[in-house]
Amino acid sequence: MRLPSHPARGLVSGYQATMRSTLYVVLALTSAAVVSASASAWAGKSNRRLTDEERGALLYERHCIQCHGLTGGGDGPATEDLVHEVPDLRGELSKDNREAHAEVVLEGKGAMPGFHTSFDRYDARRVLRYLEALPDKVLQAEAQQVEEEARERVLEPVPPAPDPSEPDAPVDEGHAP
Repeated sequence: MRLPSHPARGLVSGYQATMRSTLYVVLALTSAAVVSASASAWAGKSNRRLTDEERGALLYERHCIQCHGLTGGGDGPATEDLVHEVPDLRGELSKDNREAHAEVVLEGKGAMPGFHTSFDRYDARRVLRYLEALPDKVLQAEAQQVEEEARERVLEPVPPAPDPSEPDAPVDEGHAP
């Protein structure tokens, strides 16, 4: 067994080895905790990719609804402060003119800004397909709302018909006994 030539150096290197081992253990435990926490945070979230319709709706709500409104009518909340009128897109979009409108979405037209920095041509088409299908969805939503209101409406009870055998009961001339 060889003794260190300098006693202090031997103690320092032993101290350093102990600290290094402790540091490795702390780093390993911290890494395990971070991985565990991030795994549990993602556990409840789905990694499912959005459908084209969902992506189109998301992009429309994020970038277009302020000017074009809920139904594409050009009546969004930001239109009050705009100098130029926002066009009504209802009934204007179809598969035949989708590419021309995709170009407008990406590059802009007149006062409308282009969104080529926010999404690509595929996303522009998704937004346009979402808008094309929107009238049907609005009609379905309106029909559903009317149906729900009808179910919620409390009908007043109809009073029972008067008994004609009672002396105070009014007699219907057309249906006399």
